[in-house]
Amino acid sequence: MSFHVISVGCGLGSSFNEAIKRGHLFVPELKNAAIDKKQCLGIDKNDKFALDIVGQGHEFMCRDVAAEVEAIPEADYILVWNFLEHLPDFKSVTQVVHEVLNKAKKAAWFRLTNFDWGPEGMGQWTLGAINLRFAWYSQSQHTVKLKTSELVGLVKEYNLLFPGRNAKVEVMRGRNVTATDDPYIIPNTSPTDTKLYCPEIEEKYGKKPDVRFEEPLVANWECVVTFEGEQG
Repeated sequence: MSFHVISVGCGLGSSFNEAIKRGHLFVPELKNAAIDKKQCLGIDKNDKFALDIVGQGHEFMCRDVAAEVEAIPEADYILVWNFLEHLPDFKSVTQVVHEVLNKAKKAAWFRLTNFDWGPEGMGQWTLGAINLRFAWYSQSQHTVKLKTSELVGLVKEYNLLFPGRNAKVEVMRGRNVTATDDPYIIPNTSPTDTKLYCPEIEEKYGKKPDVRFEEPLVANWECVVTFEGEQG
């Protein structure tokens, strides 16, 4: 069975609503796409999300795609948002990315949490200089700190394997961070799995400096892959 939209690692399914409402900002074809809720499939290895997804009118599949990557069905559009960093290793990331590119007919949309480094990364390199960090940067649940350059490399690798599809990737800024008052920015000395800046963190590890960035940092990157060729 082929679907209109699939969300891999769907969680509560907010990706569907966002893709429908503002997805055209990153995937122009979505602007005029009539998306049938029953043609949307959420995939997650945790079946606790089934009621939420089905309650929104979508279909749900309980699968661990790291172990069963071939279980991802075909769809016009496949969303993989803030998911790849949770996979066990880079080999699993490679397998999932390549399978998603195989199964996406029109576009694959990867939302990457910003783990990029260096001034061009617009994130942790800047924060480290003022003894701060993004909370997610050191969290143990993020087993693969995937960089945008690595995703671009996987798309190029896919093109070598399947040259007829001619996949093109565009990397765009997602959520901007304009100042250190963002709750996901925490003192560098905070515990590894700290999720947010809060009064308890401030009391134990100090108040953050109040800094506004001349150029906003990037919390996540929107990486959209489209195809000039047909599926094999």
